[in-house]
Amino acid sequence: MPSRRLLAGVIAVAVATVVAVIALLVMGAPPAEAPGSNEGGPGLPVQVPGEQYTGEPVSLEAPLVLGSEGCFRLATEAGERFVIWPRGFTTGGAFVVDPAGTRLEAGAILAVSGVEMPYDELLAIEGPDGYWANVAGFCIRDDDTVIVADTVRAAD
Repeated sequence: MPSRRLLAGVIAVAVATVVAVIALLVMGAPPAEAPGSNEGGPGLPVQVPGEQYTGEPVSLEAPLVLGSEGCFRLATEAGERFVIWPRGFTTGGAFVVDPAGTRLEAGAILAVSGVEMPYDELLAIEGPDGYWANVAGFCIRDDDTVIVADTVRAAD
C-alpha cells in the first residue's frame, strides 16, 4: 500500500499536468470572433476640437470607398486613404451624411481639401492609448498617411 506522501505527490503531479495542458490549449486557441465582427466600424472619425493636424496641403477629387470593416476611405491615385472628417459629418451606416443632411454614398466622387498627414504623427497627438490609435488602428490598413479633411462636398 502506498504511503500518504507518495499518494499526495502523485495527485499533485497529476493536477499540475492537467493545469499545464489546459493552459497550453487556451494559449494556442485562435481568438474568439463575434459574428459579423468585420462590419460596423468605429463610427465616423471627425476632427477633435483643439487638436492641430499638420501635413502636406491636399485638394483632390476621389471616390468614396466603404471597407468591409465599415470604415470610409478615399480612393486616391496613391491608394486608399483613411479620412478624418470635418466636424458635423456623421454616418448613416453605409453612407456619410454632411452637415446639411446630404447623403454621400460609396462610389460618389468627393471634392476634398485638407492635409495629408503621416499616420505616426496622427498617433503622436494623443499617444498609443488615445482615440486615434484606437480608431485609426481599427481602420488603417497599410496606409502610411491619412487625409484630414477640412472641406468635403460632392464633386460637380
